Order: sequence, then structure tokens, then C-alpha cells
Amino acid sequence: MEVFGFAGSILYIDLTAGAIRKEPLDPELIKKFIGGWGINHKLAYDLIPPEVDPYSPDNKIILGVGPFVGTTVPGSSKIFVTSKFPVGGAFTGASGGGALGIMLKSSGYDHVVISGQAEKPVYLNICDDDVKILDAADLWGMDAVETASELRRRHDPCSILPIGQAGENLVKFSVGQIDNSGTLGQGGLPSVMGSKRVKAIVALQGTKGVKVADRRRLNKLVGEVTKRMMSWHGRNHLIAGGLGGSFLASRGDWPVSAKNMTELKFRTPEELEQYTNFARTYSKSRKTLACPSCPMGDKEIVKIREGRYAGTEFQGNSICSISGEVAFSQAVVQDMPEEGAERAIGRLKRELEYADMLDRYGIDFITFDRLMSLVVYLYEQGMLTREDTGGIELKENWETAEKLAQMIAYRKGRFGEVLADGIPGVVRMLGKGEDLGYHIKGVGNFYEPRFTGMGTMEFASITSPRGSQYITGSNGAPSYNLKWRVEQWVKESQKRAFPDEAIQRIFSSSSFNVGRLVKWTEDWYSALNSVSLCCRYFVIMAYNATTIAALYEAVTGLDMSEVDLLRAGERAWNLYKVLNARAGFGRKDDKPPEAWFRPCKSREKDYSLTDYYGNPLSRADVEKLLDDYYDERGWDKERGIPTPDKLDELGLEDYRTDAAQLLL
Repeated sequence: MEVFGFAGSILYIDLTAGAIRKEPLDPELIKKFIGGWGINHKLAYDLIPPEVDPYSPDNKIILGVGPFVGTTVPGSSKIFVTSKFPVGGAFTGASGGGALGIMLKSSGYDHVVISGQAEKPVYLNICDDDVKILDAADLWGMDAVETASELRRRHDPCSILPIGQAGENLVKFSVGQIDNSGTLGQGGLPSVMGSKRVKAIVALQGTKGVKVADRRRLNKLVGEVTKRMMSWHGRNHLIAGGLGGSFLASRGDWPVSAKNMTELKFRTPEELEQYTNFARTYSKSRKTLACPSCPMGDKEIVKIREGRYAGTEFQGNSICSISGEVAFSQAVVQDMPEEGAERAIGRLKRELEYADMLDRYGIDFITFDRLMSLVVYLYEQGMLTREDTGGIELKENWETAEKLAQMIAYRKGRFGEVLADGIPGVVRMLGKGEDLGYHIKGVGNFYEPRFTGMGTMEFASITSPRGSQYITGSNGAPSYNLKWRVEQWVKESQKRAFPDEAIQRIFSSSSFNVGRLVKWTEDWYSALNSVSLCCRYFVIMAYNATTIAALYEAVTGLDMSEVDLLRAGERAWNLYKVLNARAGFGRKDDKPPEAWFRPCKSREKDYSLTDYYGNPLSRADVEKLLDDYYDERGWDKERGIPTPDKLDELGLEDYRTDAAQLLL
């Protein structure tokens, strides 16, 4: 049965047997889970054993796209991957932009399931019914950028997900780069690919295309959304200053260095203005890159155009943050110039080299930053010695970052082996220091609630099986902005069709319950993932539940209400949680880092954990917020997992037996 908006097939690739087959996509799955992220979890539940080791041939890599991919819906190029990831060991869903999803769908595939293990390095080549497992011996050992360049020379037009040396050597916090611009799989996807000896996934431009049910209605809705995006007040900041420029326009200054998150360093307004002027006036020529169907552009190519570094060019996902004047990486903070355009250009070049190095290896730069902060701090405190580090003196500078990155990517020496396992690896090596390892479920912490307050992005990092991230709690929510008024939060919640009774439970006249609110932002995020809409603030702010439901009807021809949309998101999130609960994960894993409960110092003041509006939060307060989160979800509060009754309510009766056994 043909369903508009869908390619209609699932591609299965067995690397062990060298077997390739495709099966029709069951329309019943579409009705229940919409597509993309939702169906990915269903496939993972059915196909991956709960106790499987992430690097076992029995683990699967499941790629999926939703019905909006391949259409003109703005910001609809997201592809999703589900697998058991090595960081944290949980079943994780991750997303990325670029053209990979569109290329797969143009060949007739909504989902791709990769299983087994190849005998030697291979890459996958997908084009219509011509699907090949090709030799990659000559590519093994190349970095991610070199691999993508060579495969593009062979197969363009195509989209490529390559791995670098970090993936080949099973670095647990490796991350992939689609077309050298969009990350996919923070938490170790490249290492799972490496364990299967898959150097890259290449999807060529197919001939199938995507049919939509109501082209006229779709065009009208697309025009309305595009107009809202183009008129957004921060678009000029995004185009002029990159992702970081947009970030600053929405959220303000940000800490750029931290001594193991006990001492914050901020750029002063004068430093920020000076650096921004240097970067824009003297240092770079930017070319904005956007995912297909997106009129905004949050990625870029940076080329230094003057001075001794003229002609140096960089492209990559980490580059977006670096060249946008927000340096998250503390390895370069010490080089901040005080004056002189040439020194500013040199610093920018060093920052870009730093980001480019990590992108090429395939190392998650956020976790690397937190990991480097940890080991430098431990070294300075005498808890690590030269004997532990293989003779390296650890400092917060470029040279140390370069040495550590290489040790990690190639697992060089005992210290390299330890570091490649991420922050928990260092803690295990010492046999102590769990309270110093700044991560959530193995992933380096992204946002700092002692500075921002406990908004939805910060709290969602605790409850997400993926660990530290921001996207499940942002997706256009005001938490991306600091200190919005309660009435603004309510308005945004109404845009997302959150029920009135839930809004009354969540909001008071002066504050809100972040635990209860995160339940709804997760469901919203889950729904967006299922249709394959980007969750970047400057994209999703142009949408509301009514528009997305109307777009779904125009694309697929299937009925969809705002309530149906959010319900499908809740259904997919509950299956996501049961998938992980069956593997042993629950409330015991939903815990904040110890660092949050210690004061953090800056030049001006001490920062302690507070709620979004600055009211102090204790450990007991956070536990109470977790109670409220599980209560809002209708889950068992003691274990933090769905109950059989909740699954029945959502039409997930097939999973109630497993849930009941978990609660015994």
C-alpha cells in the first residue's frame, strides 16, 4: 500500500553474511509511530537484544527518516540513528542534518538496518536497488574529511557519513559528521561503525523521489512558515555571525573556561566586542551552509583572507561554534590576544585548527573539552602524575590538546586507552573522583545550570537516556533564552498544544515546575523527530502544533490533529524509555553531576544551583523535581519507568508484559 510522503521500504544490510534485502514499510507502524525516530525505536526493540554489547555484531545501526524528508517543508532534512551506544551503554537516539536522509529516501528507503560485522574494512554504497558492500582497505586510517573527499570524488552526487580514526579505534565518545557539516551520533556511533568495520555510509542520488498528497495545500503552508523564518529578528545575527552569533543574540555571553567547573571564566563585553571585530573585519570570509530545505543556514565554511594565514580554509560542525565567536574549547582560552589584528587572526586560526582536528579524528569536542578540563585539574592537584600520563605534562593549551586528541584517536599507550573511554574511564583509573567527573551518563555536560538556572534544557539532560545534551529540552522552548516571563512560557506551551490542565499544573504566577514541563518538551521533541523536523531554535520557532499537523496531512493524506501529533510523540518516547528499561536503565541513572551541588566561582561572584528564575535548589529539590517528572509522565516514580497501565493508555499493549516484569 502506497502512503504519500514515505518511500515505502526498509533496507536490511547483513555485513556478516554479505546479504542485502528490502522489505515494505508496514503502514500500521506509520499510524502508530509516524516515522523516523518513532519507527526506529520499534525496530530496535524488535531487533536488538537488550543485553547486547555495543560492539557486538548483534548490535544494529538503524537509520530512519520521517515523512517530511524529501519535501519542501523548511528544515526537514533530519535523519535519525538508533543503536546501543558505548557511552553510557544505553539505547540512544541521535539526529543529524545534511543530505543523507534525502538521498536514502530518493533511493526508496525510509529506514536502513545494518547488522553483523564485516571481515575487512568496507563502505556501504546505496543507490536505488543497487546496494553494494565495497572494499574500504585503502580508506582505513584516513581521517573523516579525507574519507569524505575521496568518496565524493568517486560517487558524487551523494551524501556521506564517514568515520575518522576515533571511530576505527573504538573511542567511546566519537561522533560522526554528515558531509563534513552536521554531527550524527554523539556518544559513539562512529565506534559502533568501526566495530562493524564500516568506514562510511554513502547514499547516492536515487530516482524514486517523494510523492505528496496535496501539493497546493503544502505550498501554501510552506510559504507561511518560510515567511516567519525570514522575518525572525535574529536571522541577521545568524547570517553575519554564524551559529555563535545567533546564540549570543538569543542568550547572551557564555563561560569560555572552567577549572573543572569549580571556577568560571567569562569574556568581558570588551573582550567579546574586540574579538568579534577582529574575526569579522580581518580574519575570515564566511560562506553560510544550510541543510537542504532550510532557509536559515547554521553551518559554514571559514576562510582566513589576510596576513600570514591567508588562504587557510576550514569546514565542519565544530567550526560553527568557533567561528561564531563563542569558544567552548578551553584549550585555546589562554591565547586570547589583548591587542593587534594579526594576533587575533592567529588565535582564530588556532581555534579553527583545534575544532578541525577534532572533527577530522571524529571526537566529540564537548566531551573532549570536559575531559581535558578534568585531567588537567587532576594533574595540577597531584592526583595524576607524569607516570600516569605517559610522560606528558598537562596544561590548558593547544599543545596539550593536540597530544591528548592524538592519544585518544589512536588509543596510544595506557593513558590513551583510559581517555578513549571518556570521563568515566579516568574515574575508573583513579578509583575515585566520581564527584569531579563532569558528565551525565558519560557525555560531557553541555549547559551549566549554576550559571543559567535549571531550565528545561538543563533538566532534560538528566532524564534523557542519551545523557547530557540540550535539544530534548529546547526545541524552540523559551529555556533557550534567559529569564523569559511566565506568560511567555505559557504562550509557547500553547503553541505546542500542551493541554490546559497540564499548563495549570506546570505554571504559577511567578515560576514553573521544570520537571513537569520537561515531560511535554520531550514529547514535542519526539513528535518533531518522527516527522523529521529540525529542532534548532531559529527553525522550529516558526512552527506550531497546528501547522505541523496540517503539513502532515498535506504530505501524507492521513488525518492528523494537534492532539494526535503530541500523542504520537509521547508514544514514541515511552517506547524509547521501555527499550532502555529492559536493558537495566531507570531512575538510578537519572542523576545530575555532583558538580552542580558545589558553588562555582567567577571573577565577580559565586554561582550555586538555582531554578530558572534564580531561586536556590538543593539536592532534595532536584529529587522532588524528578518525582514530579515521573508523576507527570504517569510512570513508576521509584524506578522511573513506564507502567503497564500507561503503555495500555498509549496503545503499546505489546510491551506491557515486559514493563510488568521490570516492576516486580
